[in-house]
Amino acid sequence: MCGISGAGFPAGRVKPQRLVQDILESQHDRGPDWTAQQEVTGTRLASIIGHNRLSILDLSQAANQPMWNSAGTRCLTYNGEIYNYVELRQELRDRGHTFGTQSDSEVLLAAYDEWGIDAITRFNGPFAFAILEVESNQIVLARDRFGVKPLFFVLRDELFAFASTAKVLAKFWSLEPDLAYVAAGLRYGVYDDALTAPFHGMNVVPPGTALIVSVDEADRITVKQHAYYCAEERVAALVESMATRPSRLAHEDLTEILENAVRIRLRSDVPVAVSLSGGLDSSSIAAIARSMIVDQVTGFTFGAARDASSEGPVVENFGRDVGLEVQYVWPSTSEIVEAYSATLDAQGAPFVSGSVMAQYLLYRCVNKHGVKVLLGGQGGDEIFMGYRKFYPLHLRDLAAQGKFTSAFRFLFPTAQMLLAEADQAKMYWAELYRYRSQGVSLPALALPPASPMVLGFEPSERLWHRQLRDVTAVSLPTLLRYEDRNSMANSVESRLPFLDYRLVELAIALPTASKLRNGYGKWVLRQITADRVPRSVRLTRRKVGFSVRQNGWVDLGLGIEIRRLLNEQSTQLSNWLRPGTLVDEVFSDGRLKSDSRAFGEATALLWLAQVS
Repeated sequence: MCGISGAGFPAGRVKPQRLVQDILESQHDRGPDWTAQQEVTGTRLASIIGHNRLSILDLSQAANQPMWNSAGTRCLTYNGEIYNYVELRQELRDRGHTFGTQSDSEVLLAAYDEWGIDAITRFNGPFAFAILEVESNQIVLARDRFGVKPLFFVLRDELFAFASTAKVLAKFWSLEPDLAYVAAGLRYGVYDDALTAPFHGMNVVPPGTALIVSVDEADRITVKQHAYYCAEERVAALVESMATRPSRLAHEDLTEILENAVRIRLRSDVPVAVSLSGGLDSSSIAAIARSMIVDQVTGFTFGAARDASSEGPVVENFGRDVGLEVQYVWPSTSEIVEAYSATLDAQGAPFVSGSVMAQYLLYRCVNKHGVKVLLGGQGGDEIFMGYRKFYPLHLRDLAAQGKFTSAFRFLFPTAQMLLAEADQAKMYWAELYRYRSQGVSLPALALPPASPMVLGFEPSERLWHRQLRDVTAVSLPTLLRYEDRNSMANSVESRLPFLDYRLVELAIALPTASKLRNGYGKWVLRQITADRVPRSVRLTRRKVGFSVRQNGWVDLGLGIEIRRLLNEQSTQLSNWLRPGTLVDEVFSDGRLKSDSRAFGEATALLWLAQVS
């Protein structure tokens, strides 16, 4: 994927050339293979757009951007992938279009020429793009259905500017960090809800939305929104149809879509690999991908093959069973300490745990092995009810409907799952503070109280509504930010089959009993992968993720590094630390290990110091 940037302003005004150039330089890692910008002056609107290219499809110079359509009337800068570009290209050829490249960028432009803004509904994939329309004197920006790809913008002083990252935009206008954004992230673990920017005066293009930017007769910049997608409407329609559709047929549809989602994400002119955690989601994607590729597939995992405290041994067995070569990422002490600042720089925003560092280190290893595309399992928990919170929510739902027998039948196998994860009880208990409605404060930081956010279950909502909130607000957007920034900082494209919009809609619409059964979450996924994923992975009752030994990292020197960085910024940090707070005490190794909030507080403070 890539980095995009640009600016629009009334014709005749001073060109913000330096702004776009600075953005391009700051986004180099998002697209190190080609950098360029294009100026277009219309009768009312003048524009400059820039592009940082990470070459994935059609590696030739002909596929570089900014890219003009064949008529020379539209110019594109685009971040993302249109995975169904092959099918769209054939359809467009049948309609008389010709193509000079094998890129999806040219297909996107031709589709827009053919169908206008309605073309966006035909695109399957993550994207954020801007099209300069010379004849109509406007810029059209669009973002994918679930906000997988970022797109920030600022409109001020009759200058509209956009970028894939926020840093330079904030610096250009001296925008202050949004303390409410920081407070919500620390209080709820939710930094990004797909609608929020980290700075006052900055906005994001909402997911499933296009913006039309133009200049009116009074030489004022105007921005109009065009919503092209509503997940709730799509899922609601499927929920109704599922009520009369046999589960066997629905599961067949799910299998077909999942396989196609993986297949079209394997389209690449550069090496493709898979991310592995040893859990069901990434293992399912890896197994399906391996069945479709004749050559050896490489898997990357955070763990050590012979370290039983990591997922390495599980991944090693899985790789042997399905024919995957596995590369293990298990950092040294110096790599761990160095990764803290590197991850903070990559994220450009706070993060709450060492798992984000682990993800950064994994993508760095992928880059060092010359791999540019990595398939992963992000999104599986959200669309298939993999999170443990759905168990009590389902019990509450059954009780509210008076289905006490069903509730009792569900409760017994659920107890087996809880027993299997007894050693993780402390972690789950620590997480409960995020779900409490009140009574939680930040002991070290002087921030405004976080706006109320419901992470639990609204009595009036159905469980599929709660799933959809995970996808659109309280879970996935923050995780997608972590993934996008870590992958792009290492010039690697992340591809996520579970976020194929067809799969998201169908999986969420399935009856709860298809997802929660026999003490398992993601039941339907376990069923449809029975012939591909080994039983030891498919039917484990333990939830698997990155094997991050954060407390051990603190002992190995991460705690010392965090305090060193904080003390270096002691003058600036006084703005956000409570009076009398001593860094060495509040962020001691003891508290960093015993209080799950301490790590996130330290990271938030360092980010505030960087951007203020």
